[in-house]
Amino acid sequence: MNSYINLSSVLPLVAVLVLTFSLYKYLVENFDYWEKRQIKFLKPVPFFGNFSKAFLQQKGIGFLLAEFYNQVQERFFGIFVLSEPVLVIRDPELIKQVLIKDFQHFADRSNLEDESIDNISADFLFFSKYKKWKILRSKQSPIFSSGKLRCMFLKMETVVKDMEFYINSKMSTNLCNLDVKELCNRYSTDVLALCIFGMKGASFENGHSKFYDIEKRIFGFSLLNDFRLFGHTTAKSFIKLTRLKLLDSTVMKFLRQTIGSQIEKREQNHLENNDFLDILVELKRMGNVRGLMFDQDRVVALSGQFIVAGYETVSTTLCFALYELSLNQEAQQKLRDELRDAVTEENGLDYETIHKLPYLDQVVKETLRKYPVLPYLDRCCTKEYRIPGSDLVLQPGSIIYIPMFGLHYDKNYFPDPNKFIPERFSEENKSSFPASAYVPFGIGPRVCIGERFALNATKLAIAQLLLDYHLEKCNETPIHVEFKARGITLMPTKKLIINFTKISQAAY
Repeated sequence: MNSYINLSSVLPLVAVLVLTFSLYKYLVENFDYWEKRQIKFLKPVPFFGNFSKAFLQQKGIGFLLAEFYNQVQERFFGIFVLSEPVLVIRDPELIKQVLIKDFQHFADRSNLEDESIDNISADFLFFSKYKKWKILRSKQSPIFSSGKLRCMFLKMETVVKDMEFYINSKMSTNLCNLDVKELCNRYSTDVLALCIFGMKGASFENGHSKFYDIEKRIFGFSLLNDFRLFGHTTAKSFIKLTRLKLLDSTVMKFLRQTIGSQIEKREQNHLENNDFLDILVELKRMGNVRGLMFDQDRVVALSGQFIVAGYETVSTTLCFALYELSLNQEAQQKLRDELRDAVTEENGLDYETIHKLPYLDQVVKETLRKYPVLPYLDRCCTKEYRIPGSDLVLQPGSIIYIPMFGLHYDKNYFPDPNKFIPERFSEENKSSFPASAYVPFGIGPRVCIGERFALNATKLAIAQLLLDYHLEKCNETPIHVEFKARGITLMPTKKLIINFTKISQAAY
């Protein structure tokens, strides 16, 4: 009897030990992957691989990859995301080879969506497999033609006017201190609402803005949101386990209702508005396109991707450009002088004029260097590939990362990388670094489709604000920005509050 009791009490413990050992073996069995291939790698830890600081929210992914980048002085090296081996590429020439010349070997991203888990985000260009991506991109490209962008530029101008009205409403004796991140979030929301849905976002109006609330719901910092964004972009095994969708039910309900009602209105009244919704109406009318059915869910997905991708691209870039200009008065005045000269010569600030301003372009490029919207680029090997100049052969399914922060802060390419120096990108200086060391929107066939749209929205806002306001740091302005160690996007730990003074009151 005693033997039976002793055995029965021990069995659960044995089962736990066996299960623990099996789990441990599963989590570490791949950790010799790079060693077998004689590739330099960073030593992983069970479960987390090399990403424990990211999972435990001790360091943002971009900064963690930059830390790895600086630890290993090789063309490429190995890391582990959970138990998944990932090749990190440091060499700009190899980056160009992989993303452009040998694109057919790396036609997919590593973070492809599983349609059985999330059929909506699986239709985002960012998450689509190559065959589907080709069809989706070809059908969305017309909205980003020069003619369409010129029409959307006029819509953006109305949002800039709303933003300036909002700024003026906050002023006392022609000046005010504003949280520039919140200001730019509102601007980005309203630009997207008008140019995608053909609707007024109303983020600058008093009261309730549904569009602004939805953007905050998608990108607001919460533990669940952190898991959503991190899982869908970096840790697919976590999404397979939890089956978390990228966009929650509230966001999806809003998109379905908004898109449905707007498309119905366009169809009934035969309206065209030179916005993204025109494309959606046409695709829905066509139905089946090269084997892809453009039903209600797919149309919702196509609009949702720009709500997700466009929001942070515009708001983050604009925010940090204004912040840096408030700290760098010489650069601010140089840009204002360029803008004033252009307005005088061209009799205004229109679409063509914005694209003729070299220093404005340099300011935006330097902002994107210091504050890239994405922490890294990723690709998945789709055909066997030998890394040039090495014996390493990547098999289909192998993942590569290109660390944006590591490249953009490499002193070999960008001396004094922590300084804001727009002149790095002047005609005389831009040949001083490899073109593929600067990749804020990616390069190659899978470059961001909305790059020109985002740059237009950002440049227009900077230009008009600098013509009408003097920007300056105040007592609440942080001189060095620190970022929250969570999420995918850059979020300052402190508010970026700067002073706006009406230009007629500013002292130079």
